Amino acid sequence: MNKTNLLRFAGLLLVSLLAGCAIGQMGAMSRAHAGLADKRYEFTLKRLAEAEQFNPTTPDLQAEISYMKAQCYDGLNKSAEAMGMYRYVAETFPKSEYSFMARERMAALGRADRQ
Repeated sequence: MNKTNLLRFAGLLLVSLLAGCAIGQMGAMSRAHAGLADKRYEFTLKRLAEAEQFNPTTPDLQAEISYMKAQCYDGLNKSAEAMGMYRYVAETFPKSEYSFMARERMAALGRADRQ
């Protein structure tokens, strides 16, 4: 195999690996969304951890993952963890749609605590 063919093969291998990672990440996110819809919070947290293992996660995807984690903690009645994760989303991804939703949920949780 000459040098040109070797470089082409290495390039194709890299592209294949990256595509495989993207597909794996999308699959993990799809399963996480399904788990959250079914209120299977522990399952969802595991799928979100899988999605984070694929590099790189974009800021938008990381905001989504973090927001979904907050929803899971919320559903598991882990209020401190949920509030911390909502705050993380709001502060770390201020221009994200998830930041707005996190702020809304924090406000609702704050009102619930005062009742």
